[in-house]
Order: sequence, then C-alpha cells, then structure tokens
Amino acid sequence: MLGEMGPKAVDAVPALIQELENGSNDIETGDGGFPYRSEIALALGRIGDKRAIRPLIEKLKIKEKATFSSGYSGGTFPDEPLGVGHPAIVEALGMFGKDASEAVPFIRAIADTEDHRLQRRIEDALASIENDGYYPELPSGGSHAN
Repeated sequence: MLGEMGPKAVDAVPALIQELENGSNDIETGDGGFPYRSEIALALGRIGDKRAIRPLIEKLKIKEKATFSSGYSGGTFPDEPLGVGHPAIVEALGMFGKDASEAVPFIRAIADTEDHRLQRRIEDALASIENDGYYPELPSGGSHAN
C-alpha cells in the first residue's frame, strides 16, 4: 500500500528502513511464501527516497537462512544461506536510476546466478541505473523511461 503511494509516503521511510534492517525476512509458511522483506524493499523503491539506497545495499550484501513458519511442512529446512529478498532489493535499487550507482558493484557481485528471475531483475536494474531510469529495449521491442 505504501509503495503504491509513491513519494507521498515519504514520512514512512524511516520506519520502513528500520523494518528492512531489523525485521523479519521473507517467510515460507508451507502454503506459500509471505514476501515481507521483499515488499518493504519494493515500497522503498517506489517511494524513491534516497535514504533507502544504503540500507538496501547493505541487505543485498547479506546471505542468510530463510525464515520458516512453525506450520512449514515442505520437508527439511535448507541449510545454506540464501539471498533472501535479493530479487526485490535489486529491483528496488533499479527504481532509483543513477542515484543508486553505488549499488552497481554489489549488484554485479550477485550476477553469477542460475536463478533466471533474479538474473532478469539484475539486468533491468543495471540498465536503469546506468541509463538513469531509461530501459533502451523492452521485450516487446519498445522503450520507455521511468
């Protein structure tokens, strides 16, 4: 909801940053995921307040175990640390255009992935940052600016 308000929700940015830094990550319930951190990251990107760039980068650097609710019944919990919320964080950083240029090395650092969804978001975010919000080619063959 806050993300849909865009810049009008700027007063919520400090609380969203605090929740990004200290709140739960995305949660697997067993009936599907609840993208808690991902939704916060996307809201920060849509609001567009530059104070969110550094905290988003800091979360992008971290690999941690996913959170599983007590009702999770999907088998064993994965042991390996994951980039929880990384696709949404990358997408959010791309929304800042050239203002997020300091994020480029950290986005490139996670680009060696077999996760096609994350790879696409990395490509889009880098194009947006490097072209200041302008995507030169869309899959449909068109182009647009943010």
